[in-house]
Amino acid sequence: MNLLPEFIAQFNSTKDPFEKSYLLLEAQKKGIKAKDIAKALGVNVSYLSHLRRLKKLPEMIVDGYYAGSISLSHLFVISRLGKKEQMISLYEKVLKDNLTVQETEAQVRNLLYKVEDVEGKYFPEEKLKKIIEILKSVLPRGVEVKIIQTRVKVKIVLQGKGNLKATNKFLEKFLKLLEDIKVKNSVDSRVRDF
Repeated sequence: MNLLPEFIAQFNSTKDPFEKSYLLLEAQKKGIKAKDIAKALGVNVSYLSHLRRLKKLPEMIVDGYYAGSISLSHLFVISRLGKKEQMISLYEKVLKDNLTVQETEAQVRNLLYKVEDVEGKYFPEEKLKKIIEILKSVLPRGVEVKIIQTRVKVKIVLQGKGNLKATNKFLEKFLKLLEDIKVKNSVDSRVRDF
């Protein structure tokens, strides 16, 4: 029996995000997959994750939402925190300092990753392209290079495709490149120290 149409009808009949969260959890207990729900609703799975997390919020914050003291977007951000004490503390700060959603996100990043938003800008695009160009020139042909910079981290992804023989060849060349760099740095430091 397909339970999805009944769930979608119930979900769409309420505007209350906490009721939607409850319905979502119940649907998943009955075996309805989040990806199927998201597809049927025309939303991202991440939106459903936000809704599911609302069940973690302390009653005090839920009351604040119903009183109109805090927005749904604020709730989604605050619910990313794992500890109720942190949620309550941040909720109180949002009310006291009238924090925007973006400012609340910065507070959550600081609490989760111990990274404070400080002055700064993303690394210039032209320099990112130069790094990618240099990496591609020293790595084996066909290796994909991606650089992803967020407010809390940077990730450099090197991807070689192929069977085990091909990927082992890539890894051997990569290891040789790293060993050459290490030897060069070792020699350079001895020359500097001399």
